[in-house]
Amino acid sequence: MQFTSALSRQAATEAAVQEVLDSVASQLPDQQAHLSFVFASSHHLKNFPHLLHTMQERLSTHILIGCTGGGVIGDRREVEGRPALALMAGHLPDVTISAFHLEQSDLEEEWSESYWHNRFGVTPDDEPIFV
Repeated sequence: MQFTSALSRQAATEAAVQEVLDSVASQLPDQQAHLSFVFASSHHLKNFPHLLHTMQERLSTHILIGCTGGGVIGDRREVEGRPALALMAGHLPDVTISAFHLEQSDLEEEWSESYWHNRFGVTPDDEPIFV
């Protein structure tokens, strides 16, 4: 199991993506990530869909989670109000990873314990971890 991260302050989205990918890929076994997190400033919002596809393809990422924000933290640094793109990637062989989406209304309902077990396909005996 191995994680690595990178942060770019490039204003051009393509340059920022290339910078973080080059840094992260060189530190991962087989340049492959099973799970990746990307955080981008609003400066990259217009190109965000393409950015995600490029990252997923380059790292063969199974699960890619991301968002934009006014501040971006990565590689032990924080950038606020300026262009920034952060990527954290994990090489997790022999780990089962599943993505799901919840709405606020899902959490406001009073669902039974078995509902959640069925919804996520896990039981407490599986010792799941959620991000």
